[in-house]
Amino acid sequence: MEFKGLIAKKTKSVEWKPSISLGNESLLFNGSFYNYFQIMKEYEIENESKTQSEVLIKLLKIKGVQALNLINADYAIAYLKNNKLFLIRDLIGTKPLFYSDDDSFFKFSDEVLEKGVELAPGTLLEYNISNGSLKLFERTSFESSNYFSSFEESVEEFAKHLFRSVSSRVYNLSRMALFDNGLPEFKIIQKLCKDLDCDFKVFSQAFDETCVKAGKEGYKVIISSYGLRKIFNNDLNFEIKEQYYAAKKNNLDIRYPFLDPKLIQTILMIRSADRRRVLQLVSEQFN
Repeated sequence: MEFKGLIAKKTKSVEWKPSISLGNESLLFNGSFYNYFQIMKEYEIENESKTQSEVLIKLLKIKGVQALNLINADYAIAYLKNNKLFLIRDLIGTKPLFYSDDDSFFKFSDEVLEKGVELAPGTLLEYNISNGSLKLFERTSFESSNYFSSFEESVEEFAKHLFRSVSSRVYNLSRMALFDNGLPEFKIIQKLCKDLDCDFKVFSQAFDETCVKAGKEGYKVIISSYGLRKIFNNDLNFEIKEQYYAAKKNNLDIRYPFLDPKLIQTILMIRSADRRRVLQLVSEQFN
């Protein structure tokens, strides 16, 4: 799938290949939508094409951009409605999104653009095709002002959201490649995949080499154990574009079980003095 588009300012024409179009709305979705079955049921959405994109565009029709608060997903989105183009990136920035704006064209892509700007994670850009105006909106980011009342609550909530985050990203996949980065938290993902009876193969080479081998062996999804220790250290600057491009080059969809917004918010609610013990205690359950 190509995630790119171009708007010619003189003719107001849009050149792109949306994932789906319904009426006067079109959507180009680059990502994975993990709770779309739940959304279908809750909002009684019919999914005739049996795609995540159809569920998402229908949810956007129902809820507007508030739909983004309801979905568990990794994404970059281009959404066209009423002569306005919306570019939206998830809070983590799992999928790159760049745009450029000059006298002749407005462009967007998941690849770096000449004289382009990277859309920041958690940001919505509105481009008005009629008059060429741009508006940027920042969505609410993560907060750590409220803490769990006890160590026991911290352990319980972390374990619950850890299981939900990992299982939602691996469940129902026909087969997957697991990237072993050599860190202890990889065993959490490996153990849950075994418990869920997933069909997987572990790759422990450098990430680029892993992607090449997994692609040649016909895998479509690679699971990365990146990020958990960074979050526990309050470092939310996720440097994952290189992994994205390595996966894309080999036709792989990359998923990050630990880079789940609700899991991150849960970790930030654990008191700093308790975090090491919480991580150790929960990790021991998966060894």
